[in-house]
Parts: sequence; C-alpha cells; structure tokens
Amino acid sequence: FVFLDRGIPDIVAYMDYIGSEYPDLFRDACKEHIYDHAFILGPWQEIYQSDNERYESFDQALIIHDHLMDTYSKYGYELHDVPFGSVNSRTDFILNIVKQL
Repeated sequence: FVFLDRGIPDIVAYMDYIGSEYPDLFRDACKEHIYDHAFILGPWQEIYQSDNERYESFDQALIIHDHLMDTYSKYGYELHDVPFGSVNSRTDFILNIVKQL
C-alpha cells in the first residue's frame, strides 16, 4: 500500500477556496488520475495549531475541509471519514478498511 497525504483534487479544492481561476488541465488531471480510496481526516479543534505551513485559522480549515469533501465527491470518490483518536487507532481504522476492500 502507498498512502499520500495530499491528492490532485486537493489543488482544485484549494483553488476553489481562494476563488482563483485555474486551467482545465487541473480538472482533467483529477479525472485521469484516480486514487483507489480517499480517507478524510477532518479538522480536529483540540489538536489544531497554526504554524508556518498551516497558516489558516481553525474556522478557515473547516471551510477548506468542506471544499475538499465537495471536490473529492464531485470526482466520484467514496470518502472514508477517519474518526478522531490516537495515531494507532486511526491507522488501524484505515488499514481495516483497506483490508475489507
């Protein structure tokens, strides 16, 4: 198994979030390069921190999350919502789903 932290549809979702135009190439890439599964780890307020890489506020993260959910759904992904919990419990959740499919 190979797991990626971000996917091609993320670019479209972020561009939609900021209201920026983008070439059809971005949408075409989402249609042409499909992942087997999409696991969603939603914003978790209790552990959320802004920093140099994650500069959005928690409220902005919630809006971006909605854009991500909409974009992945638009491209036909069945989304697997990973529940909050320890790293081990979240990893087990993901691996159990993958094993069932």
